[in-house]
Amino acid sequence: MRWFIPFVAVATALTADPWDQIDVAARQPPAEARTTLEKILADRPGFLPAHFNLGSLLLGTDAAKAASHLEKASASDDPKLAADAWHNLALARWKQGQLELAVAAMVRAAEYDPQFAAARDELRRAAIALLDEARVKAEAEAKKLHLSDVRLADARVGEAFTATIVARGGTPPYRYAAAEGTKLPPGLELASDGKISGTPTAAGMHQLKITVQDSAQGTANAKNTANGTVTLAVLPQPAITTEHLPEAIVNQPFSATLACVGLDRPHWSASPALPAGLSLADSEGGGATISGTPTATGSTELTVQATGIGDGRKAERKLTLVVSDGFAPDAAEIPAATAWTKYQHRLGVRGPAQGYRWEGKPEQGLAVGADGTIAGSPEKAGDLKLTATIKADDGRTRGVEIAMKVNPPPVIEESDPVRLEQGKPASRPLKLSGGTAPFTWRLSDGVPPKGLRLDPDGCLRGAPGEVGEFVLGVVAADRWQAEARHKVTVTVEPAKETPPDQAKKDPKDEQNKDDKKDEQKDDKKDEQAKKDQQDKKDDKNDDQKAEKKDGKKDDKYQPANQGKDGKNEKNERDERKEREQQQAAALDRAAAERWLDQLPPEDKKAVRGLLLDPKEERPKPGDKPW
Repeated sequence: MRWFIPFVAVATALTADPWDQIDVAARQPPAEARTTLEKILADRPGFLPAHFNLGSLLLGTDAAKAASHLEKASASDDPKLAADAWHNLALARWKQGQLELAVAAMVRAAEYDPQFAAARDELRRAAIALLDEARVKAEAEAKKLHLSDVRLADARVGEAFTATIVARGGTPPYRYAAAEGTKLPPGLELASDGKISGTPTAAGMHQLKITVQDSAQGTANAKNTANGTVTLAVLPQPAITTEHLPEAIVNQPFSATLACVGLDRPHWSASPALPAGLSLADSEGGGATISGTPTATGSTELTVQATGIGDGRKAERKLTLVVSDGFAPDAAEIPAATAWTKYQHRLGVRGPAQGYRWEGKPEQGLAVGADGTIAGSPEKAGDLKLTATIKADDGRTRGVEIAMKVNPPPVIEESDPVRLEQGKPASRPLKLSGGTAPFTWRLSDGVPPKGLRLDPDGCLRGAPGEVGEFVLGVVAADRWQAEARHKVTVTVEPAKETPPDQAKKDPKDEQNKDDKKDEQKDDKKDEQAKKDQQDKKDDKNDDQKAEKKDGKKDDKYQPANQGKDGKNEKNERDERKEREQQQAAALDRAAAERWLDQLPPEDKKAVRGLLLDPKEERPKPGDKPW
């Protein structure tokens, strides 16, 4: 048995025997003790008693790190150190929610030291009890009316669409309706039987809040309503959106992009053949590129076709490609502008290497500068065409027409509250119309509920942890810094069932709650009290036997919290054992439940066989879990 060194020897202990350093750690507050033990392991990574002490110290604050150190300590050649390490590792695994590993660790502890056999058996029984409780809970939950969040098959503008929303549990038949403030896509209707049908008239992504009611309305204790979110995408009809091709110049590098909508991974083709020197290739994002260096002048009327690989749908468009021997703007279409917002874009010239000068008259707030820069603030939204003249240093001139689109200013369309559920993961994009992409979102005032954030892409993400109504000032800025401001109300409703967070609770408090609950539900209180009293007597006898057995052992390691005299050591050991017995039933019950809930139904029988020996009896109601 090793004893603590005197406190005055601390200054020299840190550079001496690691056993002395462990004794020093035992005298220090937890934070300082952790630093001391980490220093020991930095100098001596293989010193297993330090791993044990550090792992035991971290049990209450960092179960993952505690398990890492205790797992190393469990490899000790000292049976007592290995047994205690396996025991504490079982506690760490339980806190992590790894119930199967916790049972396995406690089995190993009992193999090294029979005094842990009772804890092993109680842990198995606790696992079975939790498994049965999870099964009952799952069965009860399955009987409740439930409407899952789903995404329906995509609809398409101008085509008939039908889909059915399906609820589960409760008492059929069901009645469906759109929640207050929810509007279906134009052209679609929701029937009371859950069928969405019609012919959509506008493309867009829609999140529909749906309420379902079963036939048990008015029945006592019946949960007869449920809410869910149905996501529906309305796709546009297949179409090639490129309206013009820029003019190519003979013997000059050329590149033009093609774009489309409403097609799945399209493959592009063109007929007749492209002018000599040019080729067409698919590009990332569903578009295509015409590129190369044309070798002859001329004008070609092309029929460009895009065919969706995923659905076989097609789109066609006729485009004219002109190859001249002069010069031309390097783009036929330029980036869209936003009405009443400053705009600037510079056009280049494709042609022989020489100087070029632009001339043009202002149009609706925009003008073309001598260097080809289009600047100003558009005076209205819509399609705009600018006319200009390009003059080359060789004396040639040509008139050009530049097409551009002017978008209306951005508007945030969130008049109704955004409704979320406490603790439920959310990914809710805010609605915006107008403006010119890309957009950047931010909060101007207000604080979102804990656990929820507004990302720069305008999506509310996270899992709100607070119930209540939160008013957020939201700002969306487009490509040209045109801003839209709006007050968005986020309403967080209470969770349907709030999962317990046992890892943050005091096991003693949770045990008291469990005991109180058992007392209310158990009709055989007196019999249970007698049984508990007998259990305590048996535990006391086991303690006395363990003390006698421990007295014959020569300890080769010193836990960080061991006392200096034998009496204190015995008292602390007794207190530790008593705490384990009192707290075990409630020890991180939430973590174990989460682990059990993840088991598929077909695996439960196998897990039962793993956790309880066939010869052992099933735990009876009222038995104390480990």
